[in-house]
This record gives sequence, C-alpha cells and structure tokens, in this order.
Amino acid sequence: MSDEELLLDSVEVDYPSLIREALSVDSAEFSCSASLSANGYVWLLTGRKLFVWKFEDEVQIIKSASYVPYLLQLPPSGLPYTVRTIRVFTKARSSAPGVIAVSPEGTIRYWSNINRGYSDSSVDLEREGNEFLLSTTTGSFFLLWLDTSGRAPTPGKRQKMTCGILSRPLYTNARRNIGERMSSLLFGDTAKHGSRLLKATLVEIMNHADEGRSAIDKDSIENHLKGTYIIALKSKAVQLYSIEPSAKMWSVDLKQQAAEHFANHIWNLHSAPEHSKWRKEIRIWLVDCVRASNGIIILMGAANNAVSTQIHFALGYLPINGPEEATEHFEWFCVLKLPSSETFRSTEEDSLADLSLHLPLESRQCWHERTEGLIIVTRHFAHSVRLPQFLQGNTDVGPIHSVSFADDVFIGSACDARFCYVMLKENGISRVRLLPRGFDASLARSISTVHLASHSADDTSEVDRGLLADAFLLFAKTDLRIANERVQNLLELRHSSVAQLCVNYAFDIVDAIPNDERWHAVGVHTRRKSALAKSSFLLKVHLDEQKKKVLAMFVLFIKSMGLFAKLDTTVHSPLSDSRSARSLLAELAEKEQPVTYFDAAINSVLHQREEMLTVDLLTPYDYFFSRLSRVDDLLDALLLEEENLLSANTELSEKLLCIEEVGAALVVFVNAIEQHREQALLDVIFDYLRPRVDGSDRTGSQLRSHVVALSSFVLAQQSHSERLGSPIIAKFINIGEQGIGTDLAKKFHDYRTLIELTETLSDEKRRCEIEQYKSYFNTPEFLKVLHEYYLQKGQLKRLLQEEGPKADEFFSSHSAVNWIREIDRGQFDKASHSLKSLAQRRDDDVVARKNLLSFAKLAALCADEKDAELLDEIKGGLRLVAHQENIPIDVLERTNALSSVSGKMRPMTAEQIISASVSDPRCDCDCHFRALLTLSSVLDEPASRSHSDLIKSLKAKIWLSAIKADTSLWKQLCTGGDGHKRTVYCELLNRLVESNLSDARKLELLPNVEELIGCMTELGRNQRFAFIMRSEEEAARHEVSELTKRRNEQMLRGREIAVAHGFAY
Repeated sequence: MSDEELLLDSVEVDYPSLIREALSVDSAEFSCSASLSANGYVWLLTGRKLFVWKFEDEVQIIKSASYVPYLLQLPPSGLPYTVRTIRVFTKARSSAPGVIAVSPEGTIRYWSNINRGYSDSSVDLEREGNEFLLSTTTGSFFLLWLDTSGRAPTPGKRQKMTCGILSRPLYTNARRNIGERMSSLLFGDTAKHGSRLLKATLVEIMNHADEGRSAIDKDSIENHLKGTYIIALKSKAVQLYSIEPSAKMWSVDLKQQAAEHFANHIWNLHSAPEHSKWRKEIRIWLVDCVRASNGIIILMGAANNAVSTQIHFALGYLPINGPEEATEHFEWFCVLKLPSSETFRSTEEDSLADLSLHLPLESRQCWHERTEGLIIVTRHFAHSVRLPQFLQGNTDVGPIHSVSFADDVFIGSACDARFCYVMLKENGISRVRLLPRGFDASLARSISTVHLASHSADDTSEVDRGLLADAFLLFAKTDLRIANERVQNLLELRHSSVAQLCVNYAFDIVDAIPNDERWHAVGVHTRRKSALAKSSFLLKVHLDEQKKKVLAMFVLFIKSMGLFAKLDTTVHSPLSDSRSARSLLAELAEKEQPVTYFDAAINSVLHQREEMLTVDLLTPYDYFFSRLSRVDDLLDALLLEEENLLSANTELSEKLLCIEEVGAALVVFVNAIEQHREQALLDVIFDYLRPRVDGSDRTGSQLRSHVVALSSFVLAQQSHSERLGSPIIAKFINIGEQGIGTDLAKKFHDYRTLIELTETLSDEKRRCEIEQYKSYFNTPEFLKVLHEYYLQKGQLKRLLQEEGPKADEFFSSHSAVNWIREIDRGQFDKASHSLKSLAQRRDDDVVARKNLLSFAKLAALCADEKDAELLDEIKGGLRLVAHQENIPIDVLERTNALSSVSGKMRPMTAEQIISASVSDPRCDCDCHFRALLTLSSVLDEPASRSHSDLIKSLKAKIWLSAIKADTSLWKQLCTGGDGHKRTVYCELLNRLVESNLSDARKLELLPNVEELIGCMTELGRNQRFAFIMRSEEEAARHEVSELTKRRNEQMLRGREIAVAHGFAY
C-alpha cells in the first residue's frame, strides 16, 4: 500500500453512561487509568473505584446486559492503584468474568464471579489452569492460581478457604520491616538491588525432553510450571526467572551496549580516546518491551547532556534462546525518527513512564503490509512502526506514521489479538489503524450492511458482484487484510470482467434511491418504494453528501486492493459502450459535484410554485421532486437560466461551459423519454400479441405489423453491440413468431440470436445453417461472435473445427484454449511453449501450474525435434513445485501461501521456498536440507549465472540459520568436547555429503566458512567455534573429493576389464 496514514478509528459504541458520569469530573481533579484485555473486557480505575464492562459491538449490545458496567471497591491503600495490578479473566461455563486486584501493599482481592462477593484470603489449590503473575517494583514475583470448585467466599471477610486464590512467592527481595518495603514501592529499589522493575511477562521455553508433556499436568502444579519462565525488564537489565524451581536463571546488562549503539548512530562517537568524555555523558533508559518472534523487542531512550537534553529513541531485538545461557548482544538495533512534535527531555525523565509498547498477536505472527505493526503510545501521540522481515543487524524499519490526540485527555492504551486501542476521555475507545490516505473512518463506522439493487443479467455476474460488495464492506469496516483475501478470491472465481463489475457497482452507488427517512421525520411518506433495505448505509446522512463519500471510498478501495490497473478495459455502461472503466468512474465523480445552473433552476421553479422551505431536514431538491407531475418545469427553468447567463457580462469560457452542461442535460432528458416510451409501447403490444399467435385476429395482424415497424425503428438506432442477443427480437421468438425474429436478426445482424436458434436443430442441420450464415454475412464480426459463443458455452469440439485466418486470430488471443488446438493439429512444439507461458502466468494455484507444466513437458517430448533448453526450463519449474509441495502445511500457512477462502496454494519462488524452509519452527536438519535442494534446483537453471549474488545470499542464509538453530549449544561446546557433532550445522554437512547430488554440486553448496564466521559476531570471536566451523567444512570437502576419486578409480577399472574381455568401451 503506497500512501497510508495513521487514524483513530472510533469503535461502534460510546462509553456506558455510568462511565461518562465518572469521567465528568473537573479536569483539574481528573485522574484515572484504563485498560482492556483480549477476552473483550475493559476496566477503568478512578481512586479505589473499579469499573468493568464488556467491550462489544453495537448489535450485541442490544441483546446483552454486560454493557452495563460493574462497580467494584478495591482494598484500602495509602498508595495509588494502577491498572497493571488488575486483571479480568473469563472461566468456562460462566457468563460473568472474575477479577483479581492487588493493592500496592500486597493485599489480594479476588472475585471468582463478578456478580458475587469478594475474598481477601489465600487458599490452597493444586489443579487450576488459570495463572496470573504479580510483580512488584522491587523485583519480587508471586504466582496466583484460581479455582472454581468449592463453596463461594463470604463477602468482605478474610478467611482460609478451599477455593479462591493461592499466592506463591517465586523470587523475592526480602525486607526486614514494612517501612523498607513501602520505601521501595515508592522510590524504586535501593543500590543494593541495583534496578527497578518495569515490566514482567510469562513465557514458555520448551526443552526437547518436555515436548511430549501436556500443557497442564493434573497431578502436580510443579510439573505444569516446568518450562514456564518470567522475563523481567528492569531499568538496567533484562532478567530471566524460572518458576519451578524458583530461581534467577540469568541477567543481561543492556545499558552499556545500548550506549554503544546510540553513540555510533546518533552522535557518531566511536571508541577513540578523544571521544571518551562525550560518551560518559550518555544516559540510557529502558522504557518498555513486547514479545516478538523468539525474543523481545525493547524500546530504549538515550540523551547526551553534553550535546542536548533531548531523548532519542531506538528499538532493539534480544532473542531468548533458553534458560541456560543469556543472549548478551542485540541481534537487531534501529534508531527511531518519530515524525511528531512531541519531545522528551532528560530533565523530565518521569514522562517516560507514559510511553508504552504494543504488538498485537496478528502483527506478531506475520509481517503483513496490511497490519499496523508495532505501536508506540505516548500521552499525546500514537506511532505505527513497520518492523523489517528479518530482525538482524541495523536494518531500518518501514515508514513511521503518527496520529495525535493532544486535544483530548489520555486515559490508557492496550491491545488484543488484532488491534491496539487508545482510551480517551471525550472520544472514548478508538482503534489505532493504518489505513489508505483519504479513508473516511466516520463513514466506516456508519456502514452496517450493503444491499444495493442488482442489475446483473445472470447468476454468475450476481455471484461476482456479491464478492465485490462483500470485499468493499470489509474494507469500509477497516478490515483490510480480509478484504484483500476476498478480492483475491474474486480474481480467482470471477466469471465477468473486473472493470465491468466495478463500473456497475459504481453506478449502483450513484443511482440508488433510498427509503429517505427525512421525509418520514416530517410526517410525509415516500411515494416510491426503494430497492434498498431500511438498513441501507445511504440513510445515515444527507443523500448527496453520502453518495460522494461512498463513491470516493469505493475508488479508494479499488486503488488499495490493486484493481486500478484493471480499469483500462472498455466496458458497457448507460453512458457509453466505447470508454474505459477508469474514465467512467472519473465522470461519475464529476457528476457528483454540484452544478450551479441546476441549483438556480430548482430554486426558480420552487419560487414560482410558492413553496415554503421551512424544514431544515429537507432540501430544495426534495421539495422539487416531491411533485413528479411538474418535473418538466425544470426544462423551462434551465433554458431561462442559460439565457440569463448568456446575456450577462461574464467570461466566454463560463458561457461555453453553461451551453455544454445545459445541452447535455437536455440530451439526457430526451434519451430517457424516448427509451421509456419505446420500451413501454413494445411491451404493451407484445403482451397483447402473445395469445394471438395464429394471426386469425385482424387486430392482432395489424398490431404485428406495427410492432415489426417499431422494432425495426428501434433496432436501427442501436449500436451493433446493443443488437447482439437483442431482447426485442427474443420477444418475437418467445411469442412464437420465430420467422419474424429470424428475419429481423438477419436484417440487423443479431448474430448471437441466429446462432442460438441453430441449437435446436440436429447436428448436421446446425452445421449447414452455420455455413449458410457464414456465406450470407461474409463478415469477420459474425465469425468473432460465433467463436466467442462456442468458448462461452464450453463447446470446444465445435470451436476446434473452425478454420481460417479469423479462427487463427481468435485462438492466438485466447491462450487458454490455443494449446488444445495446437495439440489437435499435432503442433506439439508450439503447444509446449504455449503451455509453459500459460503456467508462468498462473500465479494463484500451484496445482494448476503443475498440471500445465506437466502437459507442456509431454507436448515437448512428443515434438519431432526436441527443444532441450525448453525441456530444462519446464523440468526446473516442476522441480520447484515439488520442493514447495514438500513444505509442511503449517509452514505454508505461516507464510500466507495458502488462501483462507479457496484453500488453494499459490506458487512460490525459489527464494520464498528457501525462506519458508529455514523459518520452519522445527528448525532441524530436514528443513535446512530441503532449502539446499531447492537452491540446487536454482543452480540447474540456465539463467543461474546471471543471479550469482542472489544465489550466494541464499546459500549464506541457509547455513546461518543452521548455525543459529543451536546457538546455546555452540556456547556450551566452545569450552571443549565433541558435542558439536549433534548440531544442525554438522548434521547438514553430513547429509549433503551422503546425498545423491553430483560431487560438483555438493562442492557448490558447501558453506563459505569465513563469511559465516564474520556474520556470527557473538560466536566468531571464540577461537574454538571458528576452528570447529573450518575443520568440519574442510572434512566434508575432503570426503567429497575422496568420493570423486574412488568413483573415478572404479570407472577406470571397469574400462580396463571391458577392454581385456574384448568389449569396446
């Protein structure tokens, strides 16, 4: 998506009235915070009052009572509460949620059901699956379990019970008295402990020995907690704690290495002695972190007081390899240039506490261009950061977009699986959305459903139109990713032109007539029942303004979904049959602009009628068109306005424009009247003629002659394309006058009707009739219509029997059937080229591409002269498809290669197959060997020499991934031993040596060891690691050479034996 902007998309519903009342306090005394969770609940905190309600859409609220907020009282405390120590959770078989709230002093208040009382006591529980992590600012951690069994607690009473919560210390910084503990909570940790806790989160790190273990062991909480760890972000370091047993596993001080990165990238300060005094002035703040991939992304700030007090920000990615060994260096570091006017100063470092980092689960699982990516929220701005696909080195992030809410009071921010939300005092809850520039978020909020009147002539077009309408509705509701999937499904399944679909839909938008509720508001009911349902989105605001908005949104939808390039095709429309869809959409947009002459003419007519325009809801247009019997007054008024303008002292260009627009309006009036009268009169006569087919009635005979004359007049005024399949001629045939219909079809060249009439004949008579028509018309247009008819009806046998230059021209422009004709004629070499070209263009279905390539291979093998180069290209394409089919389904789903709508798998390039293979979560020798085999197929291609740089890059990527798969094991083995034989790197070397590939190819695929060591900066400095890398590669290379030597010796001995026995070799 080329041009985007960050918007606040307000949710469908406002705050409940009770929340609005709580927020209506004086701004000087206003102090509250809020958050929401993925289970759909929002909680707002003001003092000791906690409000909880379900975040639902507008339709669900009508049927639900959960939108009314619950009001809960928190335990007394001398310190302020924070939403971070409150959690709302849901339980199976319960419609109401539960709540846990922890006071700063450590009192835990637990509502097992929000409709019941609370309990402040700790209880014993050993079999509950719900877990909550409680952390204090001093770096102490407690784990809370929930239970739903047993009796309910007595409200407000502290007691020992068999149900409720269990608080278990995991890791504590012990204090001797309450005074020291409160001091730590207020002012952070002392120098003894060195760092204040900023954020803690639970993660699961599974060992190979634990992979068969179920997620929850019913017999023991200790077994359940194995493999679960706590990542703690402190003000100076990142630490990992285990839960079972309770212990600190490792700690990494990040401030020093962050300072090195900031010094190099911001202030260009290196390790030179003359820069030391400047580097000492650098201050570092760790602000927030989120889980991403197999590690965490950390938001950091830095300021150099020797230069300025301004704080600069950056993101760093720290992989979490396991509990045994910490990753001591950032794998990715990028300085951010936030495009807002908001500035943070080192003298006001408390303001950093207002920054938060969010990464919705959908953005975390796939770096999709239609997601918002990483969201940074401050008190006045939200920033969207598109992360690079690979978090390595100093790769820059994508464009950063910002949206301001400085004119409102910020309450809180949070995210669920899909979106990041911002909660504001006045504007309520809003999603932070990255949308195409010009997107009307207010219009998206007002759209509930689209039920425009259909103008499709057949069921297949209606199916296509339904897919387009569905995609547009999803787009208007800001669900761009699913809308794009619907569009792709439309492109796969459509039966009609995309340009024609878009134009028809645009005309539906512009020409639709709603049940206008403004008339009902003043007690007047519409005289004409609309084709739209009452829920139509065109009822929300004034009709003209809404049509402009919807049409502009539809054009934006076309551009955003990549359909704009398909609008150059000539399409049929009420305006013209010889113009492109793009020009017609442009004209519709122009027609939506107000014309002053029409406004003046309307006002003039109403003044003559002495209409009183007293109701604000109605416009002059409403009053004018309320009296359809006087609509012709507009013609006189328009001519009068034209005469007045021409006689006035105005510019010549303005006079010419007036003549053009008024003349065009009059032409539209005349055409509409003629078309209506002609069609209406013909319908009346045909209805009268239907029961009088035999012609015995004298009146019927006269009417028959009249309708033939009228029909001839109408057909003569129509264009050639309008006469094909003429409904007027079809009516003669339907009433039994086939002779008259045939004569009219011949006279006015309605080729399609004549061809359709031959379908009722026997095959021999049909062929004779078609040949007579070819001789009778003797025009290329008849042959073109005939060939298109055969293709449309799927009559390939008849189509293949067509001969001549026009048939050759038709087949050459329809590659989907041209290859069948070439095979039918025995032109296998041409058919193989056509099939290969067709397969390359088939980028939506890998199975279809495989079938086309297989047919191309068979055709090439059947050719009299084999084209070796073509065969190699076809085999290369088939090998690539085979490599893609070997990728596990879960990996393909992760890379978006499978369509969620059609279930088809799109073909992938060699680079995409290799990337998917090395990103396999199993990260074993098999997936890396698949990647090497794919690379080997690339090397077989004749064009591989021109892509040497790409091939080198792909090979390095495969071997780097193999090394990184065992990073923690490499660190352990660097001290000695031969355990490195178990690494993926060594297994992959052995697998390559033992494979069936040629010896020359094996040598080509062996890694460039020095390049790999240079890339592994953390391990490359370890001499033993470098020695193992070189020695294993050298051993593999030597073994390949030995295999080649032994194979050559065997061939030589075989030749000598053959010669000795008198055989020619």
